[in-house]
Amino acid sequence: VLGSMLNGVAPPTEAAAFGAAGALFIGLCKRKLTWDIIYSSCYETLSVSSMVGWTMIGAGAFGSVFSGLGGNTLVANIAMNMPGGPNMVLAVSGVFIFVLGMFLEPGAIIFLAVPIIIPILTRMSFDPLWLGLAFNFILQTAYLSPPFGLSLFYLKGCAPDDIDIVAIYKSSVPFILLQILAVVIIFFFPSIVMWLPRYLGIGV
Repeated sequence: VLGSMLNGVAPPTEAAAFGAAGALFIGLCKRKLTWDIIYSSCYETLSVSSMVGWTMIGAGAFGSVFSGLGGNTLVANIAMNMPGGPNMVLAVSGVFIFVLGMFLEPGAIIFLAVPIIIPILTRMSFDPLWLGLAFNFILQTAYLSPPFGLSLFYLKGCAPDDIDIVAIYKSSVPFILLQILAVVIIFFFPSIVMWLPRYLGIGV
């Protein structure tokens, strides 16, 4: 799947179809593929696809209204006149993405906030590929962070009954600190995350 995308053989959508076909083939070979599994997989796929589709529709409507009312121009003017220059705008954008990530799904943030923030930062000469990687790390950190921490709730669903949510919150602190350290390193040393894309010739 990854090889077909990196080599330009197939876009992500077609590569995902190859992956699904491969999973079906493996299931057939292992004789573990049943009609119940196929039905549940199709139902889950339809549910997730519908959720993503409605998110995109809502985000598109929000973006059109926001832009039509002059919101993009207002945000751009505030960013351009912000004390501290581009680095301060980048830091504020990172904090904004982090706060949103504590309460919203990453997909919703990508569709709602990123189209507003990224054009402003790229106009300030920040590399869009680096911004995408940095914001992904920020979203990962936010996904672990209380008070909501969506991944912590997922973990609670898989944990034994004697482990409560407070214990999960406490155990997540070291990982949150490591993620924050990684974000700081990425911001001060961009080449750490850019060497692989440059080696592969992506975005350069």
